[in-house]
Amino acid sequence: MTGPVPHERAALIVNGASRRGARAYLPARLALEGSGIQLLSSALVREPATIATEVTNAVDAGCRLLVVGGGDGTVGAVAGLLADLAA
Repeated sequence: MTGPVPHERAALIVNGASRRGARAYLPARLALEGSGIQLLSSALVREPATIATEVTNAVDAGCRLLVVGGGDGTVGAVAGLLADLAA
């Protein structure tokens, strides 16, 4: 991005069990906050089964932006969950 982002209600959810997840979590959180994005929640998840709970909580809290870190499985699972929530 080239300029500040408008304040956006967001959640950051990172799968700490993914290859780079644990190392990427803090830099990602700081970068989002530094861009003016308001993080309503931020979670480094160690158990993949809890990702669904974090996503549901973020949506229920009114997050309009969901930033997810992890591998293909994490991203696919979150996309499927969001599709189900939208239905």
